[in-house]
Amino acid sequence: MSKSHGQTPLTMPSAGLYDLALAADDTLADHDKIGQPSQDQPGMIISDRYILKSVIGEGGTGYVWCAEQTHPVRRDVAIKIIRSGLVTQPVSARFNREYKVLARLEHPNISAVLDAGELPDGRTYFVMEIVAGAPITTWCRQHEMTLRERLAILLQACLAVQHAHLKGILHRDIKPSNVMVTMLDGKPNVKVIDFGISKSLEGDLALGPDMTLRGTVLGTPRYMSPEQAGLTGQDVDTRADVYAIGVLLYELLTGNTPILDVNEKDETLPELLQRVRQTEIELPSRRAARLTKQAAFPASELRGELDWIVLRALEKDRERRYPTVLSLAEDLHRYLRDEPVSAAPPDLSYRLKKWFVRNKSTISSAAAVIVSLAGGIAATWWALEREEAQRLEVLKQRQTAQNNAQLARQVGDQLQEMLINARKHADAGMNTQMLRKLADECAASMSRFTDQPQAEAELAGQLAKLYLALEERTRALPWFERHWELLKKTQGEKSPDTLMALFEFGLRCVSLNPKDRAIEHLRAAAEGFEDLQEANGQMRDRALLARKELARALSLAGRHDESLALFAKVIREKGTEDPMEISAWLREQADALRGAGRLDDSTAALQHALDLLPQERKYIARRAYILSSLATTSQRQQHYDEALEASSARIGILEEEYGTHHPRVLNALIQHAFLTCQCPDCPGGEETARKALKIAKATGHESRLVDAWMALSEVQRMMRRFSESEQTVRDAIEDVSQTRAEAWRVLELHRRLGDLLVARGAFEEAWEQYETAADGWFADSTVGRAPEKERLIFESIIAFWEQAVKAQSPIASSEKLAEWQQRLKAWEDTQPDITGVQKKTKSALP
Repeated sequence: MSKSHGQTPLTMPSAGLYDLALAADDTLADHDKIGQPSQDQPGMIISDRYILKSVIGEGGTGYVWCAEQTHPVRRDVAIKIIRSGLVTQPVSARFNREYKVLARLEHPNISAVLDAGELPDGRTYFVMEIVAGAPITTWCRQHEMTLRERLAILLQACLAVQHAHLKGILHRDIKPSNVMVTMLDGKPNVKVIDFGISKSLEGDLALGPDMTLRGTVLGTPRYMSPEQAGLTGQDVDTRADVYAIGVLLYELLTGNTPILDVNEKDETLPELLQRVRQTEIELPSRRAARLTKQAAFPASELRGELDWIVLRALEKDRERRYPTVLSLAEDLHRYLRDEPVSAAPPDLSYRLKKWFVRNKSTISSAAAVIVSLAGGIAATWWALEREEAQRLEVLKQRQTAQNNAQLARQVGDQLQEMLINARKHADAGMNTQMLRKLADECAASMSRFTDQPQAEAELAGQLAKLYLALEERTRALPWFERHWELLKKTQGEKSPDTLMALFEFGLRCVSLNPKDRAIEHLRAAAEGFEDLQEANGQMRDRALLARKELARALSLAGRHDESLALFAKVIREKGTEDPMEISAWLREQADALRGAGRLDDSTAALQHALDLLPQERKYIARRAYILSSLATTSQRQQHYDEALEASSARIGILEEEYGTHHPRVLNALIQHAFLTCQCPDCPGGEETARKALKIAKATGHESRLVDAWMALSEVQRMMRRFSESEQTVRDAIEDVSQTRAEAWRVLELHRRLGDLLVARGAFEEAWEQYETAADGWFADSTVGRAPEKERLIFESIIAFWEQAVKAQSPIASSEKLAEWQQRLKAWEDTQPDITGVQKKTKSALP
């Protein structure tokens, strides 16, 4: 097949009718009225350095001009200018947001944004890298690209879209005219353009309520996923872009999209969208066989692996679709390397067939030998055949191992990039829900590496750190444990890496529920580090750190004498040379003193920690950390003004240092709201709780979202606004049930609602809530719940039966009351004595 690789003229087709965001019939009617770029004319100069030359494209929000930049460098650029009359409309916000999205994406296969500004009449514009090429389907057809060449080009688009996903951006309008191909250094180079209707879950880029109209069509129907064509505008995730790339792949292979356009001009928009949702996808090979004149390739070249890949990318049920663009790209890579694809039926004959394709020369030689011996003894034939089969199996296993190792490296790179982005998103206060979903997808596919313990160990450690950066400690814990278990197998129990993994796992257990495991693991880690300290001086510091964390775990388990003795010893050994670190240790010692009821000693330790910190900016975050504990201790001493002052100072420091939407600020606001509940009249509590709730919603912190709802409800309850508190909990249950927050948090909301219902005498309805809460109260998923909250279900239900008896409710039962009192006693017998914390905990009943 002949090919031409000459320069392709600049082509950026204007937007078609269905490319616009159509909200209503009047939008369609207005389409013909906006066909000319109003006052903008060729020769017009923008910002003293851009000279407009000609219109090269248009869309629903504005025109794209080819312009000449005169300085600081001379070059052609593309300038997108918003249409006249749209400056004050919601579409203007979407236009401006597109610039912010592009500015955040830095990838060789994504059109770069260069500049932005505002015209004298108030219209905004931004300057982009000009794409001198053609849509991917047109380019491949004009240059007569082979099948494999087309797949290689599409892979560039996959990597670009995956990059956008890792940055928290969905494109939502992937189609040929938005995937342009140019020539760069004699090779095809993809540029993904037009993020005008992209979706972002990030706080500063998320669409406001005025920017997406209900029933709006966002995208181009024939490239839409079924869920995107549903017109709800809700719950569209990365798999919508997977689907659109699958449509592109289908078109590159067959010359048509899965939804044929033969009747499109005669169809209404709803009819076309219905076809998108309901039409069954025809196999690419069958389409090619049926429409031979239009087909890009014969059916025989598409049958098998490519059919499977396409159908998986275009699954109507997105749960069966490729979970990420990267997983689709991996299968295309496998196809190009003649390796088994994940979309294929996992039968042995198929995999052996792929091995034969990769090893034609070897097989040809073997076949020649077999033919020459055809007249030999039958036993010799079978022996040779068996030997060859064994050799093929060894080679197949070796090849599979190499493939899996390469896949592990790719996943590792992806996790590392996600970790970097998670930390950046968190520091900037941006929404991290999409990164959580991607992390969950990686976690669900980790079973692929069970035959590679070393690779799995590394990936498990990366996944644990990723969940930790995403503020998902409960999801991180099992991966810290898996990381340690795998290192035990591969390096031995006493290796430095294994001991460090054991320490990390024990450390995470401290902040969650399994306190006994934390003590066991931290003690073992400390002893292991001490055994190695003679051979490695670094182990002394690790041993000291492990013993300090052991002291903290002992305190949380109620073993206060052991804890305080160990704290005193490790702090003496640590010394005061590093004020940043020793101040943190003193803060944790103060927490242990408070847990033991020694409040004055706790205050003294915290003040000592503050005195050790120099008055320099780099110590400001540590000062806020200590103020948090000081506020708690002051509240326990009933020094309410001092407690609120310390907590408010902490919030101010964190907001100045990290910005208003950082997770640390969110945590501080939630803690402050709960602190106000312990003070007379809850001063400033409701305002703080509502601020925390707003931030939690914007940034997608699912666990903190529950805490913020609970804080608001508790403030309202303490102010004796019971009906408002009850409604807040109902709103919280509805909101949180749609997230991936831990199950125990939802159960806690049901328990809280039961308490509030009892307060107004609605006993039957309250019991329904308690039964819902009690059903899963002690499931494994409660690992992240604080131990003092474990007993709340007993206290609430006991108080419920007591109140029911007192009110002579028809549901009252003295037998049930006695039963739950006995169950509480049995539970208490299994719990450590945390200085009477269990016995002092009060029911949430008003």
